[in-house]
Amino acid sequence: TRFKCDWSSDVCSSDLKSPHFSAAERACLEFAEQYYIDVAGMTDDIVAKLLQYYDSPAIFALVHAIYAIDGAHRTRALLDGLLKD
Repeated sequence: TRFKCDWSSDVCSSDLKSPHFSAAERACLEFAEQYYIDVAGMTDDIVAKLLQYYDSPAIFALVHAIYAIDGAHRTRALLDGLLKD
């Protein structure tokens, strides 16, 4: 795939090829990975794949979950840095 594995996330692009994931799950993972790593790199193709399997409220919930996870990671990193000093 064109994505690289980002060790801050739980899923690597290589996981998207796993036969253990359905096409819907792969579309969701690809969207989540791209959104988390670089939302500016989101393509219409990635969104179109996701829309084949999920409705707008489900995608909205996914985006909010990504924000929550990202916020938790950033908060933890900040606290870790403060506690080490």
